[in-house]
Amino acid sequence: MVHKDMATGHKLLEAMADAYPQPVHFGYLGLALGISPGAMLRALRQLRDAGLIEVDRGLAARDLPYAQPRITGKGIAVLSGLESTPLEAADTLRRLDASTLSQLLQKRGRGMASALETAEPSLDRVGA
Repeated sequence: MVHKDMATGHKLLEAMADAYPQPVHFGYLGLALGISPGAMLRALRQLRDAGLIEVDRGLAARDLPYAQPRITGKGIAVLSGLESTPLEAADTLRRLDASTLSQLLQKRGRGMASALETAEPSLDRVGA
């Protein structure tokens, strides 16, 4: 991205982060930020190609290719400064996902063990 497009892309990411998890409207976003449609299209294309945004392809968005863009997890990671490139952000998100899933499975295992412990006395009472 050239410097001017980077600044435009950063503004767009910030606006999408404010609206997250909802998509933003292309026309309103340009008006609110004072960005020309051409500059917005260039920046949105670059952000999409980098995986920092995704585009809602619903019926309402058919006429404009970028009618309702939304920031992605990679976009949030880069915008927040957690990572500096989309590739680094993707790796970090994969590690976070794996760690989160592992923690959930551990918690599920503890929850099942706890449920069995509390269920055992009641089962004894039923059999007595």
